[in-house]
Amino acid sequence: MNFHKFLINQSKNIFSWAARQSYVNQYSRGVALLLTVFILTAVLSISIGVFTVLYGEILIIGAVEDSFLAINASDHGVERTVYRDRNVASLPNGAVENVTLNSGACYEMTTVKSGLITQIRVVGEYVCNNPTRGVRRAFRVTY
Repeated sequence: MNFHKFLINQSKNIFSWAARQSYVNQYSRGVALLLTVFILTAVLSISIGVFTVLYGEILIIGAVEDSFLAINASDHGVERTVYRDRNVASLPNGAVENVTLNSGACYEMTTVKSGLITQIRVVGEYVCNNPTRGVRRAFRVTY
């Protein structure tokens, strides 16, 4: 009979242990789910931050390329105008010229002459005549 009581006590202990495990597992799943949500939120926040930085860098790279083409057009205009003024024929005071280059850039050249001093202003632009996206760079040469 003692053995029978011993088995009953052991079975109660086993069932109470199983009940405790069931209780712990039930609430552990909720904590694990909450922890998973927090971790995913953190990863998503970091990913959005990295994407924002990279997107900004890509926009800057595009602006640098446009800026290069605009300054190249402006430099082309200065070189061409100085050569024409000194070697081909003297440009008149107030001469204005608009030129579109093969690269898609354009420039506007203006001359101002006062006695022996000549001032040339060239504004290079890429994405010509587009005030929202166009990039302008200018040179002013006096000689």
